[in-house]
Amino acid sequence: MLYAVSEGNLELVRESVEALGRAFEAYFRAPRSIAEAIGAGDWPEWEEAVRYIHPEIEWQTVFLGTTVHGRGAAARLWDDYLVWASDYRLKIEELESLGGDRVFAVLELTGRDKTTGREMTSRFYDIFTVREGMIGRLEEYTSRAEALGDNVDRLRAFWNAWTPSAEIDMSILDADVIYEDTTLPDHIGEVYRGYEGVARATERWLEAYESMTIELQRIMGSGDRLVSVHHVRTKASYTGIEERGPLAYVWTFRDGKVIHFRSYRDPDEAVKNAELSE
Repeated sequence: MLYAVSEGNLELVRESVEALGRAFEAYFRAPRSIAEAIGAGDWPEWEEAVRYIHPEIEWQTVFLGTTVHGRGAAARLWDDYLVWASDYRLKIEELESLGGDRVFAVLELTGRDKTTGREMTSRFYDIFTVREGMIGRLEEYTSRAEALGDNVDRLRAFWNAWTPSAEIDMSILDADVIYEDTTLPDHIGEVYRGYEGVARATERWLEAYESMTIELQRIMGSGDRLVSVHHVRTKASYTGIEERGPLAYVWTFRDGKVIHFRSYRDPDEAVKNAELSE
């Protein structure tokens, strides 16, 4: 259920950004006050866009360095900001659930200066918080590390580099790391400690398979508590039976290192146990 809620929030953010893009197109066809039009209810594209925005939205801006509260203040901010441009477009480059009610997005924004005609492109790293089925909070940052912290990047790099045939990169792990396996029947309840323990667990896991592919689908959470969700495909060594399905891990970091991680077959269970919705 929690996984399904996260998927719904992703779609909500995607739809809201697309609606805002259509509203920008309408604005530059015939520029006028967005705040006044929303108050009058006579601009369909902007009416559609604001339906995704909570009446009490809190918007932490990066381009003006200020925080505004409420739909009306957000509309007035757009009025003040867009006066420099003859065109302004946005595109979603990445969209990722952070678990619970939070969504991470990388947005490319391209504008054209109305005086010089110069086109300028920037990239924002945004955290959306969903409230009552609308965007209740928007936090803008100029880098992924600012938005998510370094742990997400470290974990993504770890999985991007990992292959069954290569030696596991232990640099992300604390020397006293603890790993708990709950996925393989003969490993359930097993606890592995330190680098040697993780290496032994990995060897035991891989020995039963002729081949294995693990695809990282998303990383949820932020700070020191993360969940990675994967799709795994395996082929058994002796029977040749092929299987595929979900796999998830809950990761706990301290000072940039993993001190504990645990495997799950059910992403919902992983998210619930990680308490990302709190």
